[in-house]
Amino acid sequence: MTDGMVRKWVRQFNDGRTNVHDEARSGRPSVVNDGLVAKVNEKIRENSRFTIRMLCDEFPQVSKTVLNEIVTNRLNYRKFSENSYGCPQNEGTWQCFDISYPIQ
Repeated sequence: MTDGMVRKWVRQFNDGRTNVHDEARSGRPSVVNDGLVAKVNEKIRENSRFTIRMLCDEFPQVSKTVLNEIVTNRLNYRKFSENSYGCPQNEGTWQCFDISYPIQ
């Protein structure tokens, strides 16, 4: 963080600001909501051998980048593309990894 940014925050707190959360502002609302995340998760559970492009066909109103963010960051899915012998495969499956549980 730059010195200028620190000075700005100090000035704002001295002027009465009480938290560090962003204030509401005008602009386009986010496309990502809990309903969309649930629908994407449902599609993934139907077919774990999906690709992001396949999801783009299912959800044309959402960009490829946003779908990738939902799959990897919000739902914690990771591509698993090795067979039981450790050999890479062309098409892998996606598995959800929850960091609160140890991976076995």
